[in-house]
Amino acid sequence: MEHFNKLTPAEANKYILATPEALAASPEVRALIREAEARGMERAAERLDLAEHDAEERDWRSGANAFATLARVIRAEVAAIRKGETP
Repeated sequence: MEHFNKLTPAEANKYILATPEALAASPEVRALIREAEARGMERAAERLDLAEHDAEERDWRSGANAFATLARVIRAEVAAIRKGETP
């Protein structure tokens, strides 16, 4: 590892099979990244659904409304990510 740290960037690239630049150029990889981001955000929205339900059971309407709003915003972002409409 010590040897690797002494290499110039050009020399180091010989050892790196998939640089960030190379991966970013692939439409397939970009699609996989978008899908991973969308899935993670969907899980967050599901947690907010649970929090909303819990807040309703505790008669905490303002909290329930906030959780529901956040879940809707996240799901809208998920749709945009899947369409490729976000950076």
